[in-house]
Amino acid sequence: MVLPTEFGNVVRACEAYSLQVYGVDCIPAWLRLSAVVPQSFQDTINSARAEVDFFVNLCLLSIALAVLSAACLLISPLFVHLELDAAVVRRAVAVVAGSVAGFAAYRFAIMRAHAWGAVVRSAFDLYLPDLAKQLGYELPRTKKARREFWSDINDMLLDETPVEPARWPAAGGSKR
Repeated sequence: MVLPTEFGNVVRACEAYSLQVYGVDCIPAWLRLSAVVPQSFQDTINSARAEVDFFVNLCLLSIALAVLSAACLLISPLFVHLELDAAVVRRAVAVVAGSVAGFAAYRFAIMRAHAWGAVVRSAFDLYLPDLAKQLGYELPRTKKARREFWSDINDMLLDETPVEPARWPAAGGSKR
């Protein structure tokens, strides 16, 4: 599904990766996966996310500045007879500067979202086996069986459907 903004599509692509590749939905799996991701890698993820948050906030604040300045520019003549004075020029500059800064911050947010998404996708690539072990399962050997396994885990996460113990071996060959 295509979203109305490029930023939304970048974030959606990051969210869709684990479902497409492994068969597990990123959003419900993330809480569990983050429990097995080492702190050093979590710091990398959080740092990348902070950069995205910074540029999104800068974008919104810049647009708010531009809109408020434009509103003041348009409303002022209704209350006061203004000629081209310093206040009018400052408001016009604020409209242009806020618009340009908002657009630039949006583009930087998209660039940083790509980088953040790459780190999140890497977390799934690197630490899903650790999650399986933490959940008490041994990963199946074949790609097809692993996808079925993660699909069953996904069903458990989304629908609270129990995983069939006889279908998937316990880690270390122990009985559950």
